[in-house]
Amino acid sequence: MTWGGGEEMARVLAFTARGPFVLGQLTISIGGTEAAAEMVAATLDQQIPLVELFEPTPVADLGALPLDATGLVARTLPPDPENRKVYEGSYGPHGILAFSNAPAVDAQLFEDTGVTEAVIGRTTTYAARDADGAHRLVEQFAETMTERGFQPAAGVAGLPAARCLQKLPPANARGVAPRFYCAAAADEIAFEASAGQLGDVHQMAAAQYLMLTAE
Repeated sequence: MTWGGGEEMARVLAFTARGPFVLGQLTISIGGTEAAAEMVAATLDQQIPLVELFEPTPVADLGALPLDATGLVARTLPPDPENRKVYEGSYGPHGILAFSNAPAVDAQLFEDTGVTEAVIGRTTTYAARDADGAHRLVEQFAETMTERGFQPAAGVAGLPAARCLQKLPPANARGVAPRFYCAAAADEIAFEASAGQLGDVHQMAAAQYLMLTAE
């Protein structure tokens, strides 16, 4: 396979059994198969000790787990009922990094801002230590998206603090959809919304803000 300007790209997909778990790693490298395999080995060196510390809830007790221990799930714009995803739900600050656009940056950011929980619904919400932490999350999320090629977009009416960005395809591009993104905060909760239409992401952001501020 080739990557970008023609460099050779290698993919290595590995599965490793460890106790009752199967660990899966996919690495992609322009340094060849050996470099990709080395990344798998380095990942397992860190993953195996972590999974050995994990104590899963017994199957018989799964039904007793709280669905919304903090109430943040209920305050997050719910998923589309006709297009539910298996990954939608509540995560701790470590687990949500699996969906991060910049995991290394966000890991430190979440520690610095005291993030305790994140919920993926139609939007994604983050519970920070305080309002200052939530605003810091918004600013860093917007910076990360800018680094990924997003440009400023029209803001949300009635929500001037929201950071809205867009990534439009080149004029001659075919089959590439535009993406629109907004991030904002309400007290100690930061949230993100994205969609293929600017009007949709504005509506989602406004609705999420109202859910977080309604009494």
